[in-house]
Amino acid sequence: MLQTSRFRIDGLTPLLMNRYMGQQSPKSFELLSPEERLAWARGAAYLTPEGTPYIPNGNFQQCLIAAGGYLKGKGRRNLSRTVAAGVQVAEAELSITSAAPTLFSAMRKNPATGGRMLGYRLMIGVPWTATVSVHWDDELLQSEQVVELLRNAGIRIGIMDWRPEKRGPYGQFRATLL
Repeated sequence: MLQTSRFRIDGLTPLLMNRYMGQQSPKSFELLSPEERLAWARGAAYLTPEGTPYIPNGNFQQCLIAAGGYLKGKGRRNLSRTVAAGVQVAEAELSITSAAPTLFSAMRKNPATGGRMLGYRLMIGVPWTATVSVHWDDELLQSEQVVELLRNAGIRIGIMDWRPEKRGPYGQFRATLL
């Protein structure tokens, strides 16, 4: 039977947003004015038409599936396949409540050339919050496992760009059952 649990998500570290835009980044960010850099970063962020930042359903769903790898299943198996089959995020977009986003810059590796280049992201600073409803199959998981799943997702996996799963320090959160 499908159960629903609602969680409050509190950011522990800032979020870096990087949405695939299907376009090349400017040849040289250094030649852009500060306003142009911020506009480019906003274009690569997850923002509603009103400008409110959000976390896409797919990003959070993949975070939960990856976190299932830290939960022990039967024998030597983990629960990532079980989570993929039995856990769904209800909302299409998780609206983020936070202060105004800022511009973040860091040296990035260009995958095509292997060279280094300056990259810009929109950063959502701490504190940020969101709420999420998670539907889960009680024939596959117990309520304690769902709570542990979200705990692992927040600390070990993270969301958005340069998160712990990708060897970064951003995107960590604490989930509290409501």
